[in-house]
Amino acid sequence: ERNGYNIGNRLNYRHAFGKKGRSVSLGFNSTVNRNNADIINQGTFRFFNGLAARDSVQNQLNDNFNNSNNTELNLSYTEPITKKILFEVNYEPSFQKSNADQKTYSFENGKYSDLQTPLSNVFTNNTNTQSGGASIRFNLNKETNFAVGANVQNVELNSDRTFPTNTTVRQSFSNILPNAFLRAETGKYSNVRVFFRGFTSLPSVTQLQNVVNITDPLRVSVGNANLKQSVGTFLGSRYSYANKKTNQSLFAGFFYQGAK
Repeated sequence: ERNGYNIGNRLNYRHAFGKKGRSVSLGFNSTVNRNNADIINQGTFRFFNGLAARDSVQNQLNDNFNNSNNTELNLSYTEPITKKILFEVNYEPSFQKSNADQKTYSFENGKYSDLQTPLSNVFTNNTNTQSGGASIRFNLNKETNFAVGANVQNVELNSDRTFPTNTTVRQSFSNILPNAFLRAETGKYSNVRVFFRGFTSLPSVTQLQNVVNITDPLRVSVGNANLKQSVGTFLGSRYSYANKKTNQSLFAGFFYQGAK
């Protein structure tokens, strides 16, 4: 039995100055996620040691509760260098707090009341991300424009286990993430776009939570509080053709993503 909800909001403000191309924008995003699950495992197992066999009965309740709160701010400023060149700087801080509470109880005296400490864990994860960068955009003509840039990112990952014992893991990651974009018209009704960016991905709180999970006895898993972030690249291209006079359209794309 599982229930939960996701709530998100996005606020954006943009102001254009008197000089064409000069602008400032401010964005605020926040999300709240809640997930609660009660999982009952009932099964009979037979373990073999040579010719000897031993039967074991499992009847357990796994009470899992996960929640996360994420807040993100986006500030950017654009300044025209020439009529065809635009410079942009941005700053994007974000903060996320996640909690994972897993309690496992065995069936005793007519109810699930015997707490199994080795299979229980309370874990909190806080992530503080500071990201800022710059890009430059070239509007060569009406048919072609492209942009190149890079962001510098620093992430502080703090993980705390408060049950059954207290442990703390502190990690810090720094990366330079490039990005590029190209748009070119290939005909009166068609254009092609190519985009490239570097990205990072942090492990989720359930991947970091170092507790044995036996909700699926055939695929027992355990988290690792020392997991690192993954760093990858994304490359994509899209071709589009749309002729309103003949009601003909064609869209094609190629996308590649790799991470380690």
